Amino acid sequence: MIFEEYLEEHFAEDWDTDWPESPVLEDGLEYVMGSGGKRLRPLLCLKLCEALEGDLDQASVFSRAIEVYHNFTLVHDDIIDKDIMRRGEDAVWIAYGLSQGIDIGDALHAQAYTYLIDNADLFDPGTFQELLAVLNQADRSVLDGQSLDFSFRSRDDISEEAYMAMVEKKTGALLAAALKGAGVIAEVDETTMERIERFGRQIGPAFQIRDDIIDIVGEKGRTRGNDIREGKRSLIVVKALDRLSADDGDELRTILDREKEDTTDEDVVRAIELFEKTDAISEANSVAEERVDEALTVLDTLSESFDMGDVREITTFITERKF
Repeated sequence: MIFEEYLEEHFAEDWDTDWPESPVLEDGLEYVMGSGGKRLRPLLCLKLCEALEGDLDQASVFSRAIEVYHNFTLVHDDIIDKDIMRRGEDAVWIAYGLSQGIDIGDALHAQAYTYLIDNADLFDPGTFQELLAVLNQADRSVLDGQSLDFSFRSRDDISEEAYMAMVEKKTGALLAAALKGAGVIAEVDETTMERIERFGRQIGPAFQIRDDIIDIVGEKGRTRGNDIREGKRSLIVVKALDRLSADDGDELRTILDREKEDTTDEDVVRAIELFEKTDAISEANSVAEERVDEALTVLDTLSESFDMGDVREITTFITERKF
């Protein structure tokens, strides 16, 4: 992980999750928050805030709230997708059971707000209210995006525009919130904030598209083609269905609509063949590259006033991973 020493210095890892009376819930919170992860969202928040000359103690609190919220989404994602592993360990619902897994995810959701509330004295009232609003808006957007994503799995009429709108909410909102929070803490002007928000709206979808491609052609620490088994309508699927013949399109839909446990390795291979037949993977990658280019163009405008070197390096890392 890049910037590990920086995170150790500025990103407090005393998660303070000793409030539950339930030993299972307390242990579950520690299990999740002690499992690591890249912590790219808090890193972006801290590095952008530093570049903007904001208060890093305040950014540390807000970035922890963002990271805990992110982990809440991962716990529930694993339950919904029936994924049994996360970061090389048993997924929470496997380790603690389905009911406790749901409760642990809900507790993480509450804990994200707890960090802000417990550290309210670090902020002036106006900044505190703004940060709560930023987190809450991201919260609503992520949940909305998740619901759209679920509904897409039973539909075959998803346009690229609909997919991008969904992924901007599901994946982009929390990245954008990490960046916007840094701007709020640094008390930037309206023009700078608008640029920060534009930057965040671009890198979130680019990250997700890259993630979808890596699931098919690279390694993510889990079974190759897991998104196919889960029937996800990624941008790759949208591109493929738009170009396939009627028969090939029906075949791909049949594979995607199978229950996860009934989808065979041969099904996954065949779906990938259909993607390759239409250049859907490379087409999706081109969309991601366009988003990255736009994000870096916006970052260049910020660099006219602030040193954005580290933010650029992190952006390159999260959006241009090799596969």
